[in-house]
Amino acid sequence: MEIYFDNSATTPIHPDILEYLKLHLSQYYGNPSSIHKQGLLANEEVQVARHKVAQLLNVNSDEIYFTNSGTFANNLSLLGRARFIDANNLGRHIITSTIEHPSVLNVIKYLEGKNFSVTYIRPSKNGIISCDDVFDNLTDETSIVSLMWANNEIGSIQPINEIAKVLNAKNIFFHCDAIQVPGKLAIDLQSIPVSTLSISGHKFHGPKGIGALFIHKGINIMPITFGGGQESGLNPGTHAVDSIITMGLASELALKNLIDNESHLRRLQSFLLNELDNHPQIQITGPSDINSRLPGHISFATNIIEAEALVNLASLQGLYLSSGSACKAGIKEPSYVIKSLGLSNDYASGAIRISLSQFNSIDECEVAIKILKKILQKK
Repeated sequence: MEIYFDNSATTPIHPDILEYLKLHLSQYYGNPSSIHKQGLLANEEVQVARHKVAQLLNVNSDEIYFTNSGTFANNLSLLGRARFIDANNLGRHIITSTIEHPSVLNVIKYLEGKNFSVTYIRPSKNGIISCDDVFDNLTDETSIVSLMWANNEIGSIQPINEIAKVLNAKNIFFHCDAIQVPGKLAIDLQSIPVSTLSISGHKFHGPKGIGALFIHKGINIMPITFGGGQESGLNPGTHAVDSIITMGLASELALKNLIDNESHLRRLQSFLLNELDNHPQIQITGPSDINSRLPGHISFATNIIEAEALVNLASLQGLYLSSGSACKAGIKEPSYVIKSLGLSNDYASGAIRISLSQFNSIDECEVAIKILKKILQKK
């Protein structure tokens, strides 16, 4: 029996999408930029997919820009806005948090080297960013705020709605990395006024290698790559038609099944959290209130075994977990996200993430708990 509990790293492609790939994808082989029949057919499918992604976020289709990944979407938003700031001599102060994804933090560190000043906000011990900490650090020079909706390592959900409304009223550009959110929580950007928002197809049962960036109409972003002008010049290059179509399908399914999926993930999550929280050698990391945690996300730390060793031992028994963020594979230092919570190095070195999907079951959760308890008992 194999149990895949690493869905925050990537999800398996939805069976309905795989079936569609087998039956239909060979029809759309044209370049969407071409004006002949095959090009027009491909372009039509790209626009259908754009509409489906827009529906997932409750925005207009012309506010959706396809990208090569969630990482590229984050880079495009922040670097593209920084270019606009440079060109228009706007303020050069950025606010972000210490627990952002590397595709945000490393961009901001780069901008810091380009004479932007940066305020890094630390979360509470539960991984929540305080609205007051954001608002108290705003200045007349603040031109970019970038905060993730839900953290990939500890599952903490940030108060994006409250922050977005204040920043919108002050006309401050607000980028949100929402890559972990689709299919788990509703995203209604008609009521949450972010400037830009990033998602990635492979995080909600779509393909790898495709993402999307929402850019609110009227928000100015300048290109960071150059080519033939696709996606209004913001992501030039031949459209990956197959990936775009399947991301559209994944968006349609995520929206259609959202309520059932969220309920299912909460049930499994509650079971696992209760079992793990009762273990004397485990400390739950992230929010203690389940409603402040991403559905299906569980994270914990132990000081009796290093995370890498625990993941390897679990893998030998068919249980696939993550030691922190998969984007930092090979780095053995304690996760900067976990350390931001104030945990000791002993516990931070034993930080584990369990992330579920709609295809996981309560039976798998019961087997996983037995495997984990058995590993910990031997230490």
